[in-house]
Amino acid sequence: MSRLSKEYVSDSDVESDDNGQVFVAPADYKKCKHLKKFPVDRLKDLRKSNSEIWLINFPASLDISKLKTLPVTDNGSTSVKVSESLYEIEQNAKDAVENLSVLIPDDDRESLVVLNNKKDANVKFDKVFTISESKDIPDVDVEKLKVSRKDVPQVDGLIMRHFATGYDAKDFDVTENVSTETKSSKKRHHHDTDDSPKKKKKDKKKKDKK
Repeated sequence: MSRLSKEYVSDSDVESDDNGQVFVAPADYKKCKHLKKFPVDRLKDLRKSNSEIWLINFPASLDISKLKTLPVTDNGSTSVKVSESLYEIEQNAKDAVENLSVLIPDDDRESLVVLNNKKDANVKFDKVFTISESKDIPDVDVEKLKVSRKDVPQVDGLIMRHFATGYDAKDFDVTENVSTETKSSKKRHHHDTDDSPKKKKKDKKKKDKK
């Protein structure tokens, strides 16, 4: 017989269940050991200093060490050539990056913590840039690439019997022979039926005479 569960759950039961849970890291988790010390002392008060924190998003194909300068403009985007490849640099709007916070290594340099200022508020990025690779698309001559349509060879002797919706024989230069047979309809009166009551009475009288 199955055991019924308790009607009420006490605090001790909840605590015992929590103690049995153990966090297990994902199988592909790798502990980061190469974090460098972040110059927090110079950024304790960003309002008074001339320093800014920038976030740069760039593709994996770009070797960021080869990017010596970062040409930026207030409006629009700029392009830069790195290792025979062309990249577009665009500055993101501030409204799109307000929810981003700065993460820095902790004292042990084994984990990341949110960077806070003296007012105990999260430090935001001053500017956010996105670098994307640009490709030149060559002009395509559509007329040269067009392939002329080839009709399917038709077998001799075939007659089109069915036409597409909205078309008939004259649209395809096909003579349609339609034979209409008129059948004369013969009207029948109510007294011609075999099951008329008068005829039934006559047949009954003949039987009685016999």
